[in-house]
Amino acid sequence: MTDYPRLAGLRADATNRAGQLAELRRAAAELTAAIAALPRGDRARRLVLTRQLAAVNAALAGAVPGAATAEAAYQAALDALPGALDPRVPCLLLPVRLETRIRARTDGTAGDELLCRIYPDDLHADAHDPGLSDAETAAGEAYWRQVWGAGEAAAAAAWRALSARPSR
Repeated sequence: MTDYPRLAGLRADATNRAGQLAELRRAAAELTAAIAALPRGDRARRLVLTRQLAAVNAALAGAVPGAATAEAAYQAALDALPGALDPRVPCLLLPVRLETRIRARTDGTAGDELLCRIYPDDLHADAHDPGLSDAETAAGEAYWRQVWGAGEAAAAAAWRALSARPSR
């Protein structure tokens, strides 16, 4: 059986650690830029910023392995999901619409990228109206007027007429 709370925890941990890495990298870049922008004679400020940069780089060096481990644990848990499915429980695959596009890579690497968009199909629409429309109400009333007091043949004809009409 799949332990979804554990999977969610692994995902949150990997996401948090990746965010911490991004923040540390941003801080290191800002400190590097600040050091580069200092005038040559401002040794005291340069020393303070250099020490701050060294502390950020040390924190970054310590955070990288933890983030990699967290991401690897999350990916391993995701990879194990198909094997954790119970074959006695049916799996429902719902319709989707795929849109694809090929474009040149934006990271400077040679080659192209395949972009995919996945849209839930109409089955996923969350617009169920439990009430009847005016047309459905009118069709139901017409059906019951035809059926009440009518014979079996007239009731069958009324049902065929009702079931043949298009729905919404």
